[in-house]
Amino acid sequence: MIRRGRAQTSRSATIALPAGEFEIHYTLSGACYSDPGKLSGPPEDCYPPEAGCSLDPLKIDALHFEGEPVEITPELETLIHKHLETLPLEDYLLEVFGDDD
Repeated sequence: MIRRGRAQTSRSATIALPAGEFEIHYTLSGACYSDPGKLSGPPEDCYPPEAGCSLDPLKIDALHFEGEPVEITPELETLIHKHLETLPLEDYLLEVFGDDD
């Protein structure tokens, strides 16, 4: 049976920029689904498990440099999003969605 729903999680990451290391706190959310597949029975009826998410736009909650809050300028926001796009964001959200079982 396919399970569909929404998931949300808050996470943090560290990015290295020319000025130093910044700690980012952000929130992920989106619509997810999971299908456990069918792994037994006649081969023509079997199929592998599958899961995925459609991510909402990321929400940057806070940015810190050397423990102090930093104002998020448009330039910093662009750099942050470029860094976060390299992370397995869908996997992070699927972990939370799977924990709702």
